[in-house]
Amino acid sequence: MRYISRTRQIPFVERYLPQKTENAYKRWDLEIVKLSHFPSSLLGSRNPRARKDQLSSHWPKLSGRLLHLQAKPHSLSVSTNANPRNKYHKKKDPLKRDDNQTNPHPESFPEVVGNLLQDAQEVNNLPSSVIRDRYKTLSRVQALISDKYSSNYRVRLFGSTQYRVSSPSSDLDMVVLDHQNPQGLVKKQRSSYIYNINVLGGHLRRAGFENVRVIHAKVPIVKFKDPETGLEADININDRLGLFNSDLIKQYCDIYPLLRPMLAFIKSWAKPLGHNKPSTIDGSPTFSSYALALMTIATLQNMGLLPNLQDIHPNQKYDQLVWNKNGFHDVQFLRRRDWKPPFDLSLQEALYAWFRYWGTEYQYPGRQIVDIKIGFILPPLPSEDHTKEWKVRLIDPFIRSRVITKGITSAAVHRFSEDCQAIMYHLLPPDLAASTVDAKIADLRDSVRSSTRTQSIISHHTKVIESRRDLGQNYHDIITVEEEVIGFGLRKKVATSDDVPKKVEEEDEDKVLAEILAERPGRSWVRYRNYKY
Repeated sequence: MRYISRTRQIPFVERYLPQKTENAYKRWDLEIVKLSHFPSSLLGSRNPRARKDQLSSHWPKLSGRLLHLQAKPHSLSVSTNANPRNKYHKKKDPLKRDDNQTNPHPESFPEVVGNLLQDAQEVNNLPSSVIRDRYKTLSRVQALISDKYSSNYRVRLFGSTQYRVSSPSSDLDMVVLDHQNPQGLVKKQRSSYIYNINVLGGHLRRAGFENVRVIHAKVPIVKFKDPETGLEADININDRLGLFNSDLIKQYCDIYPLLRPMLAFIKSWAKPLGHNKPSTIDGSPTFSSYALALMTIATLQNMGLLPNLQDIHPNQKYDQLVWNKNGFHDVQFLRRRDWKPPFDLSLQEALYAWFRYWGTEYQYPGRQIVDIKIGFILPPLPSEDHTKEWKVRLIDPFIRSRVITKGITSAAVHRFSEDCQAIMYHLLPPDLAASTVDAKIADLRDSVRSSTRTQSIISHHTKVIESRRDLGQNYHDIITVEEEVIGFGLRKKVATSDDVPKKVEEEDEDKVLAEILAERPGRSWVRYRNYKY
């Protein structure tokens, strides 16, 4: 079989053609071996999409002399920046360590733990120069957006920089807020010029920003570097869920000040071990920083040290919805400044409780449901099918049908659990026995599990799962059906829009909703309250 190169018009012959790469891309020019007898290197397509596929491929790049129909090609070398497989397996998976491999940190465990604890306690004391550089980069981007588009667009930071658990070298996450679309990135409303992510990348490049890359993902972003401050950043257009996620974590951090140093310690521990790597580049994905933050909040909730900020009485609720790819999502939560924990733990005791739970107590794979909107870690239900694909079932507090840790493999979870066990007992000071802390943690958890509300929630979810066997007994499917059938949760949402009469506020809500949906078949409207930033 012969091919013609798009760029050089040279005949090629197919030499080795697997079906697909690990990330579902078809193999590109790597499958085609040159017919000529002079030295050649990899000839990649100049098409932007093909070049993107090449960068994300798990297959190696071939360089050197490849001779047609020779049993052993001359000067063949294999190199890759990803995790290859099969006969090209030249690079080790970072999750698969040798049995005789030493501690990945150069110091001993006590010394490493001491350094991490010291750095974690300084998480609130970033140098003023770092804060100044961040706002300088933010101001430069804001000036560019105002000059090229409109001064009505506002640029905001979100992520770890918003809830103040970041290092001086952390990247900046930015979002451009569109005042005309306060619900977020609604697909039908992306008519504005600013939603063209390629044009935004061109403006950033011409303004002097470096390493500008446009990434067309679920949420399109532009990555760039500010040469004046040396900070790297990425920016998206009007995807507001990231703002609410960060604001929710910030509220929990403000309520319980111990949460910030806990998150800083866990992230510093996880990164060199490969447990804080959500990207599929260079091997299997592991936990994101967002996932680790939710796991920490859930662990503290399970001991009664944090409240449930999304536990709002139906009579106190109002409609506050933000659009995502999968539809509208309720992003309302409380801001409780006056809440006090019933019992205080030291930072070392709280970290010990975290590593102990994820190292020895959580029932892998995914038997227990971790959902901070429930307010505690839901124990395994006897009638539920536990043979599902999730190794850790961590539910998003806003996108209720999303399992955040869905792509994590068994090998990654096994290594994560082992590393949690390895550091667990090195966290406590020498004069504090682990049995004493274990008894304290057990008392805290018993007080949460024995409460009337906890028992009612467990009973409710058990009945729901029993009554919905046709869903395959999946927790996220149950939540989705509840939101669709019951009306986005326990409260009633009424369909309104600019062209709907205001009698909605006075008449029976169910009756008006039925009339509106009958008049507009196939469409659903929701009332929302703008969230002011």
